Amino acid sequence: MYSWPFLYRYMKNFNFLLWIFLLQIIPALALSQHVDKPNFAISSHPITLVSLDRDSSMLKLNLVLENHLANGYFCASKNIVLRDLILKGKTDLIKAVGVPVCPEQYHFKWPGEKLSFSLIFQAVDTSVYYVDLYELCDANCLTINGIILDATMNSLVNQAFDAYTHENKEIALHFFKAAIERYPDYPYGFLYGNVIKILLEKKEKKEAIKWANKLNDSNILDKYSILKQIEKQKGFSIE
Repeated sequence: MYSWPFLYRYMKNFNFLLWIFLLQIIPALALSQHVDKPNFAISSHPITLVSLDRDSSMLKLNLVLENHLANGYFCASKNIVLRDLILKGKTDLIKAVGVPVCPEQYHFKWPGEKLSFSLIFQAVDTSVYYVDLYELCDANCLTINGIILDATMNSLVNQAFDAYTHENKEIALHFFKAAIERYPDYPYGFLYGNVIKILLEKKEKKEAIKWANKLNDSNILDKYSILKQIEKQKGFSIE
């Protein structure tokens, strides 16, 4: 049987050790982050970003590539980097998981087959909200432009797409506009493009012209491509 003084000392020591453990583990948990369905502007391959995980030691992108070719194949170069779209800093790949590293190749068995894999990079500072991914190679190089790392921005964009899927166009507009207003330095135009398309579907042509002019006057990198795409899909032009 334990005496009360012994129990008191035991509990006091236990509480002290628990406090030390929490001091060590809480900062690590605070730095770790998981984001489902990160958004991006455009990619060179038929690829989906399933999720991302980041902490103080690494950034992991979890991807799915869908084969569209009769004799398709894929490999990941050792020279894949992330580029910060604001400060232009670069982050190197640590390793690829679930996909061969070039020159080894994964040969797809049929069109439509999907390959799931992960790319693990060195840590990216939490102040970096958007990056380009590009593969340094000779041909058929993988690029994913405008990957959104920030959890809040991804939440706004995903809520917009979800609302649009459920035909809640007014709510979708609200979230797309909120993402644009909150993150004005995002350098790709797919958010503007969705705002304009929804306004046209709502027969609000004057407002669509206003947003198209706003896009045209911006520093968005792919603004002309977005406007041309809208013209092709909707027959709408500000010219």
